[in-house]
Parts: sequence; C-alpha cells; structure tokens
Amino acid sequence: MKIERDRFDQYLDIAEAIFLVLDREGKVMLINRKGCEVLGYEKEEIRGFDWFEKFMPEGDGDAMRSLFTQDIEGGISHVKIEGHILTKSGELKIILWQNSLIRDEKDEVTASVSSGEDITEKKSIERDLRLKNVAIETSINGIVILDINANITYANFSFAHMYGYSSPAEITGMSSSVFFRNSIDLKSVIDTIIKEGGYVGEIKSKKKSGEDIIVQISAYFLKPEDSTESCIYVSLVDVTERERIKEALASANMKLNILSGITRHDILNEVTVAIGYLDMMNDASQEEKDDFIKKTYIAVEGIRRQAEFTRDYQDMGLSSPLWQNPGKVVKEYLASNGEYGGIDVKIDAENVEIFADPMLPKVFGNIMSNSLVHGEKVSKITISSSKDDSENLIVTIEDNGVGISAEKKKSLFKPGIGRNHGFGLYLVKEILSITGIGISEAGKEGEGAKFVITVPPDDWRWT
Repeated sequence: MKIERDRFDQYLDIAEAIFLVLDREGKVMLINRKGCEVLGYEKEEIRGFDWFEKFMPEGDGDAMRSLFTQDIEGGISHVKIEGHILTKSGELKIILWQNSLIRDEKDEVTASVSSGEDITEKKSIERDLRLKNVAIETSINGIVILDINANITYANFSFAHMYGYSSPAEITGMSSSVFFRNSIDLKSVIDTIIKEGGYVGEIKSKKKSGEDIIVQISAYFLKPEDSTESCIYVSLVDVTERERIKEALASANMKLNILSGITRHDILNEVTVAIGYLDMMNDASQEEKDDFIKKTYIAVEGIRRQAEFTRDYQDMGLSSPLWQNPGKVVKEYLASNGEYGGIDVKIDAENVEIFADPMLPKVFGNIMSNSLVHGEKVSKITISSSKDDSENLIVTIEDNGVGISAEKKKSLFKPGIGRNHGFGLYLVKEILSITGIGISEAGKEGEGAKFVITVPPDDWRWT
C-alpha cells in the first residue's frame, strides 16, 4: 500500500501543475512538488496546516473558505476559480484552480482535490497589454498601424479626429496613400522605414476635407519574432499651428528689424537737422535765430513722434499669434473708448475667428480712430464678415464719412512721419501681414472709407 502511495506521489511530482488535496476542515492532506516550488515551502511545512489560514492572504482566505465550505456541505464543487496564494517570501501569486470532490463508499464528501496553474505572469502580461491598449486608445497623438503594403490595420480616435473622420472604423482597411499629396512621398517614407527600421520627421499631409496639415511622425518597422507578418507603427502629432506660429514670429522679427531701421533712420535725420540749425545759430541774427529755434523745435517734435511710434510697434511679434474673434475684439475696444458714444457702430463679425498677432485690437482701433479723425461727418461705422469664392474671409470696416481721395490712397499704407502722416496704417498692414493677412481700401471719395481685410483660408475658421 505504501509502495503504491509513493508511486502515486512520484507521478504527481513530475506534473507541471499544482496538485492539492484538502480534508473537510481545509487542512492540507497532500501537495506535490510543483505546489511546494510555487509556495516556497517543503512538504512537511505544508501538510497538516490550514490551507486558507496559512497560505492565502487574509481577505481572500475568508472568501475562499466560504466557497470551500459550500462545496463540501453542498456536495457540488466550483469547478474553475481564480484565487491568490501567499508564498513563504510574502509574494502574492494568482492561481487558476480546477476543483473536484472526493467521496467515500457511502457517497459522502471526504475531501477536495484541486489542480492549479500559476497564471501570475500571464495576468501581468494581460494587464500590461490592457494598459498599453488604453494608453494608445486615449493618446492625444494620432496612432496607426500599417501592413507592409502601407494599408491601415489599426487607427486610434486621435488619428481619426486629426484627419476629420468620425471614428477609426472609417479608416481601417484604407491605404495610407489617401493622406499624402502624391504617391512618391509615401513610397519614399515607407522605403526609408523598411530600410532603416524607422523614420522621424515632418511631412505635409491632407485631411478628409482636402485641407493640408503638417504632421510630425515617428515610425518604426516591427517584425515579430514569432511571425512572418511585419507591420509599421506610426505616431503622429499635428504641428500645423506650431509651424504657422514659427513662421509668423519669424515674419514679425523681420518686420521689427525693418521698422527699427526706418525709425532709426528717421530719428537720425531729425537729429542731424536739429544739430544743423543749432550750429547755424552761432553766427545768425536774432531774427534768424528765432526761425532756427522754430525749425529745431519741429525736428525735435518729429523725434518725439518717432519715439511714440516705437511704443506702438514694440509689442508686435512679442507673443505668438492666436485665434481671435473680430467682433469681440471690436466690442472690447469700444468698451474702453467712450469717444464712439455718438456713432452708430454695427458689428456682424462674431461667428468667425482669425489667426493673427495679439496686436489685432490695434488694427481695428487704428482704422476706427481714423474714421473719427479724418471722416469729418461720420455717424455710422459697420464691421462685417463674409466668404469669397476663393474661401478667403473678407472682413470690412466702413464708415459714411468723406472718404479718401485717390491721391491719398497711393501712399495710404506707406511709412510716413508720425501717426497723422501714414505710420498708423503702415503699422496696421505690418501687423496683419505677420500671418499672411492682407488689407486694402475700397471706399469712394465722398461716400466713406472702406477697409477690406482679406484672411487666407487656413487662417480663419467658423465658431
């Protein structure tokens, strides 16, 4: 009998599954080698001990004992169940148990026999995969997986949103060529990825609507060890606005250099004039001196106006361009300027935003101020917006004053000396041009001034 039991123990000891027998009280009657290895105990440290009390964490032990008691007393076993065990070193392991009941000749339950599989590592891998899937699904980066032919096998919601699709389901199965302007660009990128194992760079791409966007991509060529199927993993970030801001700031810096040069040149001219008159005063008569003093004062006044102009443009390009609502900009300007109390100002430009330098309020303020100063009989100013056939946004600021003569229009946006000689509108033009916005004057003399601001398609949006 002992020989047969020893032989049975040997059979169990070569099994790669945990084998455990518990009596009706939950004490260990038998455990195999695999069970000892997982727990980290010798057999004599396990046999005879209460399984739920010694080898399970406190909360789990109580719950599993309750199920065990139900099985023993009810005569029906929970065939498959997961539970934690506590090793000698204090480590928690997850075991998948398959259970059965042992009965005597009277069909009474005498013990429970269980086969257990250590699934701790498997569960850890599954958890990691779930977390990685969640990270990919919720990433603000657009993520796609392509097969070797550059067809999309997976896309996350950020990618779909980035390209104007309602869900990844619309994209899965499509060729990635639809996101490139031409097939040569796609082939070049794919060839680089396969040849070098990856690709990092910026490319011009297109949305579902056909709109161009600039994306920064990081792509990797993946060839699983256990499969002959290769794939390409691509992560994308829309950097269109970043590039637009970079270009705008570069443009602003260039314009600041030009404006600084103009201002410096004009100030030096005025200083030269003033010094010249002061030098001539040494040998001049009193009458000539009085004239030279007046002319010197005029030159100094010019310097003062130039200094004021530097105050106007000193903030141009200092901050990044941003999306602004023309209607709100005008309302905020009016709220801080009480001089328009007797003017009927109508605003119909509040359902759009334009991408412009933060000094945009100075644009509207300068144009409207000119209406008051030069319009003579202005009683109404209208600000409106519309879209032309080329998808440009047209913002107009018009009044019912005396208008601008054809002769003055020739130099309207050219730099002059002082605000009253054209520097104000020159600054307006330069502020708008930072983000590619144009301005012109289309009014008729005698009927009023009409300034037309033209915003390119990529620099405006509906709100």
